[in-house]
Amino acid sequence: MKNKIRIGNDEIFYFFNCKRLLYYSLNSENGEFQTENALEPDRINMIRDFFKGEFFFDAGYNSEKTLELLSRKKSVLRPALVYETKETTVNIKPQALYWDGNEYMICIAHFSRNKNKRHAAISSIAYAALREMSVEVSRRIYYIQRKRLTKNKVDEYFSKNIINDILRVKNGEIPEPEGRRLCNVCEYWDECNATQPDKAYLSLSTIRGIGSNMLEFFSEKGINTIEDLLKTPVNEELRQEIKSIDRLKMQAYAFSKDVAVFINGSTEIIPEPKGEPCYLDIEAENYPYLFGFFENEEYNPIFFENETKLNENSMEIFKYLSSKQFTVYHYCEYETKVLNSLAKKIKFSLRNTNFVDVYMKLKQNVVLPLRHYSLKNVAKWLGFSWRVNLDGRSSIMEFKRWVKTGNDSHLKMILKYNEDDCRATKIVGDWLMNPQLFNRKLEILDRNEVEGIIQGNIKI
Repeated sequence: MKNKIRIGNDEIFYFFNCKRLLYYSLNSENGEFQTENALEPDRINMIRDFFKGEFFFDAGYNSEKTLELLSRKKSVLRPALVYETKETTVNIKPQALYWDGNEYMICIAHFSRNKNKRHAAISSIAYAALREMSVEVSRRIYYIQRKRLTKNKVDEYFSKNIINDILRVKNGEIPEPEGRRLCNVCEYWDECNATQPDKAYLSLSTIRGIGSNMLEFFSEKGINTIEDLLKTPVNEELRQEIKSIDRLKMQAYAFSKDVAVFINGSTEIIPEPKGEPCYLDIEAENYPYLFGFFENEEYNPIFFENETKLNENSMEIFKYLSSKQFTVYHYCEYETKVLNSLAKKIKFSLRNTNFVDVYMKLKQNVVLPLRHYSLKNVAKWLGFSWRVNLDGRSSIMEFKRWVKTGNDSHLKMILKYNEDDCRATKIVGDWLMNPQLFNRKLEILDRNEVEGIIQGNIKI
């Protein structure tokens, strides 16, 4: 018998964020990528805070316990609603089911300002599941955003449409790649990049820097694919209308050929360090709470549990920086902004510390075959792997959980993530110093060769 397709909150999340990820997940035998679950504890806490004074029984996402609680007409936290169709096993998990004395209200908690299609899909499938179980359920859905409640009528037909759309993705060809923030933590990153279609015929939406407005502009000129863009010569009129057109052309070239392009005729981008090399990454929420330093394969974190401790003890950071003559490598300008601000407060001079912004050196000298130049994307492209499945936003949520619970497991996750960010910065810096040592294609072009590509004088 053919195995049924599982459909739950994760698959709905993938459907609305990256159909290519959905395809890999549905066709993988051991895919356990569950970014959708990362913020779930905080959504549950949102429900608890909103319904203060109301008692909920916690089903722990157990379908049998959920059924038992529903039969007793109890309000349920973390329910699991399971039902079967001919081709699927649906296991949907709204944050809560609230019994108002007459019927159940499906409760969806969200952090976004307004509810979106993903929330509507979860509520519609949950409604269909409850109806399948002959449970008395309201057609009004409770959408809870912190202290704000919005009630919307459920779209009863949306559930069938979404399930059918998901099945079409599963059974169809691999969808086109989409450049999303989700790429940073995707376990299918390598597989996705290894199975790219003929890139020349991809939509311009796959190119870094091209958004919806620019897509519309290009479409009006008959430029719809990467090939179209590469063949289009650039004149002054086009440069006036799109200031970044030269960079976009080079980005399209690098992406279509899957090659890193050094655009200034040299790979000598980052010189050898003056003094000891040190790699810095800062984690911050309302204040910078973690300063991670990586030197000689040793990780040295300086952590401040609150802003008062930071203000009182920030000299610890500068004592470390003064302990040797360092060249400090960092990714983006945030780190130097924070250090300069703290140094100014305590009247400390950083003039003896040499800082190198690896991201700025990269951006000014190289065009990569990537849609995003985030540290996660670039380091992954170079073969680096993070030990924990976090990104900037989820690391902040881990910090908030540590503040709230004092559970050191959250702090350990953050420290691992920060150390790996430092190591990743080193990997990117090492590549910029000696790109030939890495197994990545590259082209070194002089100004005339770059201009030839911009004017469309290349073979696709």
